[in-house]
Amino acid sequence: MVPTLLLYGALPKLQLGVGTTLLTDPSESDEVRSGDLKLSGLYDFNQETLALPASGFKLTVNLPTGVASSGTDVELKALVTKSLQ
Repeated sequence: MVPTLLLYGALPKLQLGVGTTLLTDPSESDEVRSGDLKLSGLYDFNQETLALPASGFKLTVNLPTGVASSGTDVELKALVTKSLQ
């Protein structure tokens, strides 16, 4: 199994990604199958300051393009980070 991910910094606060997993069947080493297609976007709302943590959102959509796949999955994450000094 080989995960593949391509990331692109579209704008200063926006990162876009596309990825999949390449699968090979051990019984037939010549056969290559692909996994589901994952599309993602990460947006940074603000950078960390002394008073505020950094915050952003990440949206991931998993499209059923792989072998024996069904249904589209959508995931939304809120991200908050603060450095400890």
